[in-house]
Amino acid sequence: MYISAWLKCHHPAAFYSAIINSQPMGFYSPSQLIQDARRHDITVLPVDVDHSHWHCTLEDGSIENGTLEDSDNMPDRQPAIRLGLRLVKGFNERAAQRLVGSRNQQPFRNLQDLCQRAGLNQLERTALVRANAFPRLSSHRHQAHWQNQAIEEARPLLEYQARADARQLNDNVQLAPPSEAENLFADYNSTGLTLNRHPMAILRSQYPFNQCKTAQALLALNHGRLVRVAGIVTGRQRPGTASGVIFLTLEDETGNLNVVVWKALQDRYRQALLTGKLLLVKGIMERKDSVIHIIAGNIIDHSQAIEGMLLPSRDFH
Repeated sequence: MYISAWLKCHHPAAFYSAIINSQPMGFYSPSQLIQDARRHDITVLPVDVDHSHWHCTLEDGSIENGTLEDSDNMPDRQPAIRLGLRLVKGFNERAAQRLVGSRNQQPFRNLQDLCQRAGLNQLERTALVRANAFPRLSSHRHQAHWQNQAIEEARPLLEYQARADARQLNDNVQLAPPSEAENLFADYNSTGLTLNRHPMAILRSQYPFNQCKTAQALLALNHGRLVRVAGIVTGRQRPGTASGVIFLTLEDETGNLNVVVWKALQDRYRQALLTGKLLLVKGIMERKDSVIHIIAGNIIDHSQAIEGMLLPSRDFH
């Protein structure tokens, strides 16, 4: 316990990377860990076929204005976390090893070159396309999907054929980029997290979420206050020693919200508690110092607001 606390205090980027690389484990999902890392001013870089390995890794410096700064000039700056290919749903470690090995020989010229040299099958390359893992080779997800459709399954036998196939990818068709919502849905569906705006940040201006307190705002409120909060369900727990009490963890754009649901309330909101992805909770705030819980009195399922996103929660561990 002491070692973990020391690592998180002095080497937080390494700590978060190691926990994500050890998944599945623990109570917190990669999405929660990444959100927490970014709230602690740690730069998180996306999955990228030009830089990512199977595991999450650390990169010197951080992204500022589109450039990677030298951490030697900023000794207090934590290294950046580069997300690993292990987070891409439908991808696998053997394919990642082939990709990295091919990349080490020479940079990829285009999507076709990558898929052929790394020996990626249709499922593997589609998984990378969905994860938007080609920022240099394709301008956005829609364009990558278009290019992916043009790739032949069979590896060309002759080099001139490989060059011809590569030219076919560049057909000058430019598709419109996805919307923010489309990117958000695709991020969660492909990696289980997003480095773009949090879903609650997008919904915050809409009713009824504009009437809810954020996790950060709760820090300024007194014990015993009636509050309304909303967030993505990231965890459900019902410990055997808690006399049937359910503990919910909701995540908004500012942090985590801890919700206590007494046994007497559970039958009334059974469906929302079991399957809800986005919940609005009205209840009494209890706090001791900086530790805050919401004692639920009313629970409303607003999962339709994020329909299309697959947000798996950690349920009843």
